[in-house]
Amino acid sequence: MMQDTRLFLSLGQPGASGQCSDEAWICSLDSSTAVPIGLTPSAWKANHELDGLSILFRDAGYRQSALVEFVCSVETTMHSSTPLYAGERDGTYSFRWSSKDACPIIIPDLPFSAMQEEPNDNNEDGEGEATSPHVSRTRAALTVLIIGLVFLSTCYFIYNPPTRLIDTYLRPHLSRISSRIPHLNLETLPQQIKGLNLNPMSKKSKRRGRSQFRPGENNLVQWAQEDMGLNGDEDVMVNAAEEDDTLLDEYIPLSVGMGWNGRGSIARNYGTARFAQ
Repeated sequence: MMQDTRLFLSLGQPGASGQCSDEAWICSLDSSTAVPIGLTPSAWKANHELDGLSILFRDAGYRQSALVEFVCSVETTMHSSTPLYAGERDGTYSFRWSSKDACPIIIPDLPFSAMQEEPNDNNEDGEGEATSPHVSRTRAALTVLIIGLVFLSTCYFIYNPPTRLIDTYLRPHLSRISSRIPHLNLETLPQQIKGLNLNPMSKKSKRRGRSQFRPGENNLVQWAQEDMGLNGDEDVMVNAAEEDDTLLDEYIPLSVGMGWNGRGSIARNYGTARFAQ
């Protein structure tokens, strides 16, 4: 009675042979020449444990296993050679596979360091996005401040032109330039700047603007006379509480208007005299 055992090994993907199970990585086929008993596959599933360069394949249904040992061989001309069967012991089938792919390869540390730096870069980008509204508000405030300073400076130089600076520095330079380029006529530029007639706003002009919305002194005196002529009402002046006939005809204007100092056709006096009309 002879017994023939064939072993099939496939590490690329499950399915070592068409006669074995689809989940088998390594399988053995036993057949008898005296009494044909058929083909019985014994499969080891891809439940492998790594131990260095050795891979152990086990099967939960059988007390059998396969150990594949990879050997570094730089003399092998091909990257992938044929594995050699080394024997069987206690149900473990051993294989030796000599290949260039089993040789160690020095991996540089750059990819690992790059992987470590990527989260930091992402964090920095996240912080930049988080602070972008604050930066935009700061830029907007600086822009408004600069525009305001330029506007105020322009208004100041328009209402208060630096005449001394113009006469001392600007006029000589303009005269030199105009002498070289006569058709520009730059000498009249300082006079034109002075002739803008943009007087600065003073307290008198502000008072003048406000007085346009106030009634005149004549209206105030007329209203006071009409009020004094009402029956049953008496008005007592603060500075003349005692009864004095000489003070009854005293008229004190409430404010000094623009028509004071005898301007206009109506003569105005100050004190106890009446207004002559």
